[in-house]
Amino acid sequence: MNYYHRLLLDHPEAEIARHYLEGRGIHRETVQAVMLGYALPQWDGLLKYLKRQGWSPDQIERAGLAVLREDSTGHYDRFRDRLIYPIRNLQGKVIAFGGRILPAYQSAPSAPGGGLTGGNTPLPKYLNSPETPLYIKGQHLYALDKARGAASQAGTLVIVEGYLDALAAHQAGIQNVAATLGTALTPEHLHLIRRFARRVILVFDPDLAGVRAALRTVELFLNSGVNAQVVTLPEGEDPDSFIKKQGPEAFKELLSKPAGLLEFALHQMVAKVSKKTLEEKLGIIEEVLPVLGKISNHVERSHYLKWVADQLQIREGDLGQELTHHLRQSKKVHKQEAPPTLKGRQFPIEEEMIIKLLLQGQVKADTLRGRVHEQDFADPRLGHLFALAMDNCQEGGELQIRELLNATQHGDEINLLVSAWSLQELACDDYEKTVEDCLQSLHTKRLGRELREMEERIRRAEQEADREAVRLLQQGVLSLKRQMLLAQQGD
Repeated sequence: MNYYHRLLLDHPEAEIARHYLEGRGIHRETVQAVMLGYALPQWDGLLKYLKRQGWSPDQIERAGLAVLREDSTGHYDRFRDRLIYPIRNLQGKVIAFGGRILPAYQSAPSAPGGGLTGGNTPLPKYLNSPETPLYIKGQHLYALDKARGAASQAGTLVIVEGYLDALAAHQAGIQNVAATLGTALTPEHLHLIRRFARRVILVFDPDLAGVRAALRTVELFLNSGVNAQVVTLPEGEDPDSFIKKQGPEAFKELLSKPAGLLEFALHQMVAKVSKKTLEEKLGIIEEVLPVLGKISNHVERSHYLKWVADQLQIREGDLGQELTHHLRQSKKVHKQEAPPTLKGRQFPIEEEMIIKLLLQGQVKADTLRGRVHEQDFADPRLGHLFALAMDNCQEGGELQIRELLNATQHGDEINLLVSAWSLQELACDDYEKTVEDCLQSLHTKRLGRELREMEERIRRAEQEADREAVRLLQQGVLSLKRQMLLAQQGD
């Protein structure tokens, strides 16, 4: 953080970043207070600096600051020619970084040794640290270390979607504001928030993505003990631009008149089509029933049931019957005595658990991406289901069960599995540890399968007196055994 910060303040090549911040209305005092930084447009600027401090390239890679080249000839800096936002934990210690591309830097040259592809490859607007032992996106909020005191005092935490939105609010004197880190809110976020506030105001953009974000959040907050409310901004605005144009008082005025999250979500569900045809009404009912069914307060449920019926111009009693049927069907699935299998076969427990956690949103696709692959599954059907699930995850790692069911090509059996596993109660308390244990088991078992296969190939090569093949395969065996040892040590 200090390295990046000094570059932003003093280095000639950081003038573009300083100019960008000035244009966005971020004061130098704010830059210094949160230690914003700049990464030089070099392949190894940070690597050289950290190696001089005594850190090895492997350690720098494990911290998420360097990337191994595709040909394994060395490393290069993860962040290059970007504005750097330090991400801190609740104690204010830096655990990761977010890097925003600057307007003049639209594509990257090929990395030495094949690190990147293509000379004209568009770069993502934001690049965040990967998840590491220090940093799991779904457990942290940007600027919460700064916002926690004000949130505790006000009893309310305001959540926005971008780094700059949070900074603009803090600079304007609105201190109880934090931002998500490129992922949807999670149960872990809620557990964190409850330590400081019992009310959350979610500030969404008025576009389709903002509405979808609100809808994905509803079930998370239902019966959570946290009162969730929503503020939508005028068309084309985000908190940063709104504060700049309208001023802090106007933003505070918006925050003083939020709508209830459930009311907002149900309104969006029933308002998005004309509701003139029976098919449209049935589609909305299918979407609304799971939300209504999870409202534990009967008075509140009855209120929204009547409201939805009025909006759809159907009889309240008919909608109530559909809700009762939905609740009965849900209970039947929950009460299944044994997990479903295909043709009576039990699945490897770690493979089953990984998919259940993914289906139920207890682990996000971003957490698994690059760490587990289809070929890691001993059962090819589960491997293919896992790959489909990963492919059908939306931005932020949210899995849409309906879209997954449409994508599966395995017929009713696998669809029954998906439906049941997405609702089945999980017998684990620490989801993070369960995921890590499952990943380690998957990895170790896959290495074991590869080892047995390689030993069989050695046997065949020995029978054919192919000494060179035996020598190469034996080297492969040694490599696999080293990997298994590391996996068993949890490295």
